[in-house]
Amino acid sequence: MDTSPNVRSADGWTTRPATRYVEAGVAVALAALLSYALHEQLVATRLLLFWVASAYVAWRGGLWPAFLSALLGVLFANYTVTHPVGAFTLPTLPETLSNIVYVGFSSVLGATFDRLRRARAEAETTAHQLSIAGVQLQEQATELEHQLDQSQAMATELEQANEQLNDLSTEREQARTRLEQAVDGMSDAMLVFDPEWRLVFVNAAARAFVQRLGRDADAMLGRVVWDEFPLLADSNLQRALRRAAHERTPVEHNEHDPGRGLWLQVRGVPTPEGGLATFIQDVTVARSAELSRARSEERYRALVEASTVMVWTADPTGAVEDMPLWRDITGQQRDDVRGLGWLQAVHPADRDLVQTRWHGAIESARAFEADFRLMLRSGRPRWFHARAVPIRAGDEIVEWVGVFDDTHLAHVEAERRRAVEHAFGVLGASLDYEWTLAALTRLLVPALADYCSVDLVDADGNIRRVSTAHVDPEKEDIVRRLWAKYPYISTDRVGVPEVVRTGLPQVVTAIDHAETVKFARNPEHAALLDALAPHSYVCVPMAARGHVLGALSFVFSDSGREYVDADVAAAQDIAVRAATAIDNARLYADAQAGNRAKSEFLATMSHELRTPLNAIAGYAELIAMGVRGPVNDEQLRDLSRIRQNQQHLLEIINDILNFSRIEAGHVKYTITPVPVKDVLDRMEGMIEPQARARAIDYECENAADGLAVLADREKLEQVLINLLGNAIKFTPAGGRIALFSEPGPDTVRIHVRDTGIGIDPSQLASIFEPFVQIEPSLTRTTEGAGLGLAISRDLARGMGGDLRAASTPGAGSTFTVELPRASAGH
Repeated sequence: MDTSPNVRSADGWTTRPATRYVEAGVAVALAALLSYALHEQLVATRLLLFWVASAYVAWRGGLWPAFLSALLGVLFANYTVTHPVGAFTLPTLPETLSNIVYVGFSSVLGATFDRLRRARAEAETTAHQLSIAGVQLQEQATELEHQLDQSQAMATELEQANEQLNDLSTEREQARTRLEQAVDGMSDAMLVFDPEWRLVFVNAAARAFVQRLGRDADAMLGRVVWDEFPLLADSNLQRALRRAAHERTPVEHNEHDPGRGLWLQVRGVPTPEGGLATFIQDVTVARSAELSRARSEERYRALVEASTVMVWTADPTGAVEDMPLWRDITGQQRDDVRGLGWLQAVHPADRDLVQTRWHGAIESARAFEADFRLMLRSGRPRWFHARAVPIRAGDEIVEWVGVFDDTHLAHVEAERRRAVEHAFGVLGASLDYEWTLAALTRLLVPALADYCSVDLVDADGNIRRVSTAHVDPEKEDIVRRLWAKYPYISTDRVGVPEVVRTGLPQVVTAIDHAETVKFARNPEHAALLDALAPHSYVCVPMAARGHVLGALSFVFSDSGREYVDADVAAAQDIAVRAATAIDNARLYADAQAGNRAKSEFLATMSHELRTPLNAIAGYAELIAMGVRGPVNDEQLRDLSRIRQNQQHLLEIINDILNFSRIEAGHVKYTITPVPVKDVLDRMEGMIEPQARARAIDYECENAADGLAVLADREKLEQVLINLLGNAIKFTPAGGRIALFSEPGPDTVRIHVRDTGIGIDPSQLASIFEPFVQIEPSLTRTTEGAGLGLAISRDLARGMGGDLRAASTPGAGSTFTVELPRASAGH
């Protein structure tokens, strides 16, 4: 019982204990007067007004006032509505049972409101304490700021004193101080050795450089450099530095470290003491850019030369005699090219398209044009654009003249741009970030990688692989087996462990096969790496709010492509967006923890209240059935009243629980005409790879041109992604998913139909509620918080539409998004 002088009630009013009991008495007295006045009409429900009074008192006063009002209600009811009215009579058995139920429920209801009131008071107390703590922190911050001002003043005084001391120091010390400051501020690493090659001085840049090599520069002071780095013994760098020290002349030397991917420019200058000052400049970025630029220029020059002269001809029937440059590029022989044999060098996936268009152009006597991948002599594909026009003599076609242009770079850029756009769309579409990352890797292959993987860092600092995708399904299995048998070691200085540890990206433009073999742990490991044949590699960290959450790894292999700056920039942009999505999802999960605690409390309260009420209904039903003995008509009527009151109380409890689930939010919508065809086409790139990975057929019936809806495009895409994602989760392998639209005069319906497990009709009314899963909690086979459908329906309604579902268990489900149709004038 709450004995505090003042108690805050559920509706926010503050009352004193005495006032609560007075209100209880007044409420019961009022109920008694009304019952007495209406006793003829209240014969069947003699306690009705007392029920209302007790519920009011329980809400206002809590347990003991509610208990008191119930006892008074029983007493007054005997006088006011129990015949004979105005006289006290012993209650019958049904009246006694009704009185017990009335008093018991009033007490339970009062206790429940007491618990709610105490919980709210505790929350307000906590909030007040937090407010006080905030004020204290602000005062401390003010005090710290004041102390900082004093410290700055003292620092100024010390600086002035130091300047005075410097004025009194010798010119030699001034020169030495300035020299050390200048050296320490140099961007180049500076290491000074004595005549015995002992390290005697390092600047800040040198400390950082040596740390990158896994050593502590300060710990190396006084030690012989060749003992600290045995690999440098008898190296070109050692010979160059020894020559500079011996001949007392400066030397310059360029050093390449393939293992770490470093290009260094080293300059040795003899010192007056007989030692050597060594200056090291990291020119890796510039050297890599220079090599990349040189390769690009060479490739571009070769491709330009090829494209300008790759002119070809065919006879009127479309048969080719020879294409020498085509043979140089593809490795085909002259007999292989003759006729339509050149088509065999076109990528198998594009061959039918090129052949169909070529035959169509010949039959229609119109220009031929096609984009396709050509299989080069090296076995790698490259994009080309072909165009041919007929040469006529009068009305007769005498030959065809065409040209092949290399459009590979343009296709790569377009694929990269689309991949980034689709990745951004997927990363913002769902709070289930592991499912989102799996979809992400599928989207990035092959635009940004031949195979791609995502690794996350768990709470213990361990690296966990969450998603892998390879352009070749058979090699995807090799990637998975490689990770399963040879997971990362935390001490690795390359790959994901190093990126996670340092927070810096790793880029290896061209991977040396020999270095890959060195990296292998055993022959089996080397064989798996050799089967994947990595050619170029990028690993970028996923960091948010100062924490590295994981890493994205991109590898080009069979395609032969090499990563350029634009690829690395795109990978970093995607990694930043992915980290933000992961961080937001985890923050949302933390926020939901509070809601789950509330839901558990409400579930417990629901169970405690419903159990006795259900027991009352059960026993009343047993008595009515005659299990306890025969009952007469009056007893049956009384039992019916008991069941009616029990049901009424149960509905009240349900209303209270429903009220506690209400959540408020503010969402902004930008409503514009959105072409339905564009939205449906965009879904294919996001969903079709996931469906294919699970052996599910995905069909999309394109909408008619000009059909548009009034909607927020981003939110409409989110709704469709949620629906299609659910369809994939609940559709077994071999199933089918269809996306199509149905225009109406004023609205447009977009349907997502699957052949999945279906939904029981009894569950259709609840699947759009928050935290509802259509599978039992103990047998769930899919993951998720159960929020997707609730969010989707809210978004659809926020755009002026609605979301509905129809389903047949075992046959599948159809979810329909209905939105206003955009008129031609919009």
